[in-house]
Amino acid sequence: LRKANKPIFIILLKARQWGGSTLTEFYMMWIQKRHRKNWNSVIIGDIEKQSKVILSMYERAMEDYDTFVDDGVSTKLVPFGRTNDIRMLEGRDCTISVGSMQRPDKIRSEDISMAHFTEFGLWKSTLSKTPEDVLQSIDGTILDAPYSLWVIESTAKGVGNDFHNQYIAAKKGESKFHAVF
Repeated sequence: LRKANKPIFIILLKARQWGGSTLTEFYMMWIQKRHRKNWNSVIIGDIEKQSKVILSMYERAMEDYDTFVDDGVSTKLVPFGRTNDIRMLEGRDCTISVGSMQRPDKIRSEDISMAHFTEFGLWKSTLSKTPEDVLQSIDGTILDAPYSLWVIESTAKGVGNDFHNQYIAAKKGESKFHAVF
């Protein structure tokens, strides 16, 4: 999709410890380091702790990423302003934020180009919000443009939930997402 200059919309059915979340974060980091400046991303889990664990994967990838790949230009993650939950890729002006299904309004004011929704199959609807509501709150911020990225990933957690329905729709070609197993 990237090579065809299309936005990258993926719904990923994964196995635990398979590395789908890590691969997603590494790919997002690679886009931010090599291809786009001011290209902000967000990681959203059911609870914020899940998102922070995924952020730590991004941080570890940054530490291990060889500088020779970057033509000798070293970049690092630094806190963004006075926030605890947003990092900035120094020299690229890209931010990486964390959010959660439980507190979706936390990321509403951000300019987002890439989103990683982790363990989406575990997200539960409440009286005031649904997993679909969280997706829609991000949908308006991400341009339908090359290097834009959406990854909705989860291990299988039953049938009839939002993840299952999204995955089936993608498999049938009834969605903007591409189903990956």
